[in-house]
Amino acid sequence: MGIYIGGTGSANHLEDYEEGTWTASITAGTVNNEGTQSGRSFKYKKVGNLVTFCFDFFRSASNMEIAGNITIDGLPFANYPDEFHSHINISTYQSNAGSFIIKNYLANNGDLVIHDNGTVSNIRHFWGQGFFYTA
Repeated sequence: MGIYIGGTGSANHLEDYEEGTWTASITAGTVNNEGTQSGRSFKYKKVGNLVTFCFDFFRSASNMEIAGNITIDGLPFANYPDEFHSHINISTYQSNAGSFIIKNYLANNGDLVIHDNGTVSNIRHFWGQGFFYTA
């Protein structure tokens, strides 16, 4: 399959391209009033072995709360090469116009791990984006 970039010749054919949505599950930690997963978020794009992704748990009442060490799973293509590289940025937007940058990492099993943040309340958006390389 694939797509053509800049022309229809074989040199312009990208064979490994995919985009879609993913469904996240919070499997550890405490999330009160978990937000919804909408179609405008929880997307991914894979070009070759590079996967970019985004997510946004949204709560219109601005009353989501997170506490403890949280794990989010469900990312596609969680099959990593020996030399694993990634970057993710996760933060919140709160009802009092505050924001909180969250300490996090992407584990070798494909889980987003948020750790040691105490309790963060009055959250409207619990969001993030990043990339990783897959095998």
